[in-house]
Amino acid sequence: MSRKQLEGLVLECTPYRERDGLVALATPEGVIRILARGIQKETSRNRRICLPFTRVQIETEQQGEGMHRLIHGTLLEDCGVISEDLRMQAVCLAVNEAVIRSGMPAGLYARLEALWFSCRQKNPDWLGRAAVTAALILQAEGIAPQVDGCAICGSQSQICSMDLESAGFLCRRHARGRPVWKPERLRRMRQAVKVPPGLENRLDLTGFTLADVRLLLTWYSRYGHSPLNSVRFLDLVVSMYPEPEDSTQTESARENQKNTGNN
Repeated sequence: MSRKQLEGLVLECTPYRERDGLVALATPEGVIRILARGIQKETSRNRRICLPFTRVQIETEQQGEGMHRLIHGTLLEDCGVISEDLRMQAVCLAVNEAVIRSGMPAGLYARLEALWFSCRQKNPDWLGRAAVTAALILQAEGIAPQVDGCAICGSQSQICSMDLESAGFLCRRHARGRPVWKPERLRRMRQAVKVPPGLENRLDLTGFTLADVRLLLTWYSRYGHSPLNSVRFLDLVVSMYPEPEDSTQTESARENQKNTGNN
């Protein structure tokens, strides 16, 4: 039986058997599943450190290659305020689920930690933090959107839209019938996808919207191994918090309006 000291971010805790729980702990090295005995009891001393959105230091024991078992731990930081804001909760739950399924590529732990801290402080860049975190997961999975040119023809000129089914940016020629995005939104999405780990702070991460983050997480559901269950909750929350449109009329409507004006 070996013992180990772990420090990380609690992503989720799911009920296991009658009184136990399974904790998903994100560490810089990866996501570790930990059996926490008795934490469903209100008198459990470990109950608090197994709550999602907490940064903890814990000691576990492990027999051979078996599952880690929680012995005790210390709460280092509580970001439970995330659960008090529906938008933050929906976004962070979906990000957590993607992390659990995808593992921990280089730089992801730091981005996740920065996202939680930003939410805790209620900083205006929290949605941008969520966007770059989701985008890094897509990059690591090899399913990131094509943002260096049109996903259909490769053209780098007249980029005016982004489409899930087409897997990336679209030029004016291939965007017919789709909403035309404002240049600011296209710029935001390209930055989120392209920024290397460790350079996030060089970007202005304000201005991102729930729709931006939802698109990236929906991208994971569309092209990843399996859909994220928490995206349904995110969809509901997005509908409850309408935002200013970042797209204008469709490209075909714009052309018709232009032609009408010329006539």
